[in-house]
Amino acid sequence: DPRSSLGEKLETEVDMSDREEDDAAAPAGAAPPPAPDAAASIGRLGLEILSALDPLDPRAVALDVFEVYCHEQLATDDVGRRAFLIKKMKYMIDRLIGHQYDYGRLFNRTKLANLIARVCGRFAYPGATHVHHGVLSDLAYVVPDPLVTLAPDRWSVTLGQLVDLRDSLIRNDAALIVLPSEIDPRGDGAEDVIPEGDDGPNPKMAGRKMFGAEYDKLLDRTRFHAVLSNLQPFFYQAMSDDVKGRDDTVAVPRDNIAAFEAAIEEHFGDADDENRHKSILRSLLDNNESIQRPTRYGGLHLKSHLKLRRIHDEHANEFDLARFQSKFLGLLRRWNAESFPVPRLAALGDGATVN
Repeated sequence: DPRSSLGEKLETEVDMSDREEDDAAAPAGAAPPPAPDAAASIGRLGLEILSALDPLDPRAVALDVFEVYCHEQLATDDVGRRAFLIKKMKYMIDRLIGHQYDYGRLFNRTKLANLIARVCGRFAYPGATHVHHGVLSDLAYVVPDPLVTLAPDRWSVTLGQLVDLRDSLIRNDAALIVLPSEIDPRGDGAEDVIPEGDDGPNPKMAGRKMFGAEYDKLLDRTRFHAVLSNLQPFFYQAMSDDVKGRDDTVAVPRDNIAAFEAAIEEHFGDADDENRHKSILRSLLDNNESIQRPTRYGGLHLKSHLKLRRIHDEHANEFDLARFQSKFLGLLRRWNAESFPVPRLAALGDGATVN
């Protein structure tokens, strides 16, 4: 069955299956026909399918409501609201949407909203609050643990989802309307309105800077914090202490330091030594070669508290997780605006809007 549960997609990375299409053979000697705009053709097909449905068709209604939830996940600036919306989305998937094909507009909107919820549906640091309509969002909603406590394995999932989302959005079928499976035990007619996917690259999207150089910068920043997460929250707590003149070593378990060094190699091993983020991360480490331990740690350790403080202050923007969240949200909002139309319900004034 080519369909898969979107409920699972809200928590796990998605693997997109490859699809191949045979090229039609051209007559001998004939001039090659002009290349069709595959993305535009697919978009028109999806609109024809949607317009042919009864407006009260459960699948069309579910699509409208779910899309406006995804849209608001990006549009709102309230952290607690995002945490609330992801619960609404999970409920809709379980009760209304059920199963969905792993391509098209609804599927990609879900991945986009899920990634925003994972990174920006929480505060950057403990104790943060955000006032929304006069109510503290951390009191009005249950907000997940702050981003600074996100474990390295969850950062790895986030990286995978970011790469997968970008690759999905530059496909020809990125905005294809693929309706939720009809809730009908007989399944009659469900396949009649499911258009084929097209995983070919859309050159108009792939050539845009936001999916190229700007994406590479965001990916680099995400890798930076994924590596640094091996030292968290110890590093953040040490840098938060308002203690001047300390020259002792920040207390971090040796396993974490070894994992931190390995993560630098994993995420930046192929990067030039001049890479800004790689250079900053390596500058946090020191290696006392006079210590000859028969272990994988050797003399590896973090620099003194005073030296780390200087490095942190010199590169404060790079270490700032709240700034990272802002950069992350900004680019994904632009991806959303470039890839999808405003949902019909949002256009009528339902849900938040982006300033």
